[in-house]
Amino acid sequence: MKGGSSGRVVGFLAEHKQRLRDLAAVIAVALILSLPRSRQRSLALTLFAAQLALNFAWSPVFFGMGLIDWALLIILAMNVLVTAAIIAFWPLNRVAALLLVPYLAWLCLATVLNFETGKLNPGADRAPLPWRAGGAAGLARVAFCAHDGDCPRPRDRARRRTPSPCRGPRR
Repeated sequence: MKGGSSGRVVGFLAEHKQRLRDLAAVIAVALILSLPRSRQRSLALTLFAAQLALNFAWSPVFFGMGLIDWALLIILAMNVLVTAAIIAFWPLNRVAALLLVPYLAWLCLATVLNFETGKLNPGADRAPLPWRAGGAAGLARVAFCAHDGDCPRPRDRARRRTPSPCRGPRR
């Protein structure tokens, strides 16, 4: 029998990696919840709850609304919050902190995928952020233009590759 039991274990892990990652995060939170109330415990749980709220928001923003750039900002914030949660969990329970590391690794991969999706599909974002419209100069024109209603959208300027016709006074 090729692979033996180790092959079955690897197959099981590959097939159920998302469930195992989620289970590890739940166990980490359960370990922290089992501790006596303290300021550090409250901070750790607040950080975890904040990233969880962003996690729930990411899928509708990315898939439902097609806002790739906004989804990237959300997932970057999630990376920061999970890293902060790991740091906050560490003095309370090192096992709980280490159980969040696979989740952070997955978030890093998902962040790269989100970024690359936006980079490889420039017209796919339904509402790109201003930095996509000509770098800092495009951002300045969008942010400080006095003719808000008359200026073409940054997305249209980027598609035509022409500068904004608005040269009005800056705010």
